[in-house]
Amino acid sequence: MTGDKLLIQPRIEKEEDHAPRLDLGPPPQVMPVGRSLGLRTSTLVLSGFAVLALGFAGVATGNFVAAEFARAAWLGWLTLGIAVLGFGLVLTGIGRELLGLARLRAVDAIRRDLVSTDAATRFMLRDAGWPKSIMERRFVQHSMR
Repeated sequence: MTGDKLLIQPRIEKEEDHAPRLDLGPPPQVMPVGRSLGLRTSTLVLSGFAVLALGFAGVATGNFVAAEFARAAWLGWLTLGIAVLGFGLVLTGIGRELLGLARLRAVDAIRRDLVSTDAATRFMLRDAGWPKSIMERRFVQHSMR
């Protein structure tokens, strides 16, 4: 003891036997959230706005192309080509997003099956060649880009 402070020395206790092994059980079953199969309100509202925006843009573009055809044929064809290219790119982007969402759903289904404690599901995955076939598919997809 030095002055008013008490020094506490660390103490190490040794046990005679080794500690027992900690065996972890299977991971907890992930319960899927019950969702209805219908579309949610926010999805319907956003889809409606997208359809209206693309629809009005299409009508306005169609009127503009018609006006350009009234001025000169070559100007109308040029405007039509640019409009088709622009709308094609927009629709391609929307299609890719929807395809990405569908792929995410497939990945979620695979994860759910992997966590499953159901023996039939596990054997089905093993007989399907998982994970080798999925990894080979991913490798081929990435190498083709």
